[in-house]
Amino acid sequence: MTQYDFIRLDRGGPTYDDLLNAWREEAEELGEDFEIFSDIPVSVFQQITEKDGPNTALYAAQSNDGSFGAVCMLNHARIPGYDGPVLRVRHILLSPKFDLTDMPLSEYSDVLFTILSGVIVYSDDDATLRANHIKFHLRSPADVQFFAAVGKQLSGAQIYRSVQSRGSWLYITKE
Repeated sequence: MTQYDFIRLDRGGPTYDDLLNAWREEAEELGEDFEIFSDIPVSVFQQITEKDGPNTALYAAQSNDGSFGAVCMLNHARIPGYDGPVLRVRHILLSPKFDLTDMPLSEYSDVLFTILSGVIVYSDDDATLRANHIKFHLRSPADVQFFAAVGKQLSGAQIYRSVQSRGSWLYITKE
């Protein structure tokens, strides 16, 4: 089973360019033209990378062998209707091997869980991302089912005031 760590892509460690190079190689090994495969998502992530600030940055699930399972954007902002800052997770994009091969469902679940648990840790431990409210934008109906099941488990924990799945979003409010 592959172990993943949730890391920020920046100059101090693996960068977004490192992820792109790894995914380009992965796509080409699978016979896919990476430029076509990644055209729209890459342009969105490139804009985020260029702005790279304390409140908005790219994070990735990196495996113990150095490969990347997924990338996403974290944004820390004050949003109307909330009593404090909200940590939003958007643009979750899986690696070419997930998109182009039949990866085991358990591997997919591991990547999603790595992102979820990493975001919860950052919302507690990182001063620039600290938030009691977390919103996940989900990629697909399968993600909605996965996070709804996880949400049921989390909602019983004493540290969460509310865990709800509505539309394509998972809402977590910590105590």
